[in-house]
Amino acid sequence: MTAKSKDSAPEKQAHTPAPWKAYKATFGWSDGSGEHGRLAQELAEADARLIAAAPQLLEALEDSLRQFAGTPYAETEGYEKARQVVAAAKGEA
Repeated sequence: MTAKSKDSAPEKQAHTPAPWKAYKATFGWSDGSGEHGRLAQELAEADARLIAAAPQLLEALEDSLRQFAGTPYAETEGYEKARQVVAAAKGEA
């Protein structure tokens, strides 16, 4: 998905377009106790869900930044943090 503002050319997309999907896979490692391997699998599944949601999260954050630009909210620490996160996600930070 490329974005186009009124005054500029389309942005070059730097990631694979959404939708992304997370699938359960068989993989892993273990320290022999079994518990560590289970925890690693749970964390891997949580990471996969977060990664799969990344394009939609980035788009929602960009929409929010556009919506609040030029308002008093744009002067807040939260707005600046969101702007920095978007820049980092796009490789601009």
